[in-house]
Amino acid sequence: FLTDFKKKKFYRVELLKFLRKERKFRNITELKKQIQRDINKSFQTLKKFVKK
Repeated sequence: FLTDFKKKKFYRVELLKFLRKERKFRNITELKKQIQRDINKSFQTLKKFVKK
């Protein structure tokens, strides 16, 4: 549970960094889609690591 929480915290920090970089993005829905894709990708890779 703790590691999960840490991951979430870490993810939030990464997301904030990413958002600061991507302020140029005027199309918020596009940005949201991109973030969703990134989150899905990272969760898939996490699952792979967890399985091993």
